[in-house]
Amino acid sequence: EINFGVRKVNDDASYSGRFFHGIDSGYAWEATNCCNPTALSGSLMDPAQTGFVHLKAYGPNIKQNDVVEMILDMEQRTLSFKVNDKDFGVAFDNIEATQYKAAIFLFVYGQDKP
Repeated sequence: EINFGVRKVNDDASYSGRFFHGIDSGYAWEATNCCNPTALSGSLMDPAQTGFVHLKAYGPNIKQNDVVEMILDMEQRTLSFKVNDKDFGVAFDNIEATQYKAAIFLFVYGQDKP
């Protein structure tokens, strides 16, 4: 599982190690679908929900050697992503005008041994 996004700098909620430890704590794109590795797209996470609640499909399901660019435009109040120079458009708009930290969340699920 690989997620890209931004977290609010002034978010004082207890941090659990994931993007959405509280409601409205940031914006994230789940760029790999760990439950469905053959999925053709990633998913935007709903910032109005606690935990990883899928909002809508967005961008590709990235793979090894892909290059991801994250664009946070505070003038337009948008967050968007590019993969291998292909622009996938605005992922989130009308984001809150506050300070953010860029964040990447990586998680590798273990495999059972035969």
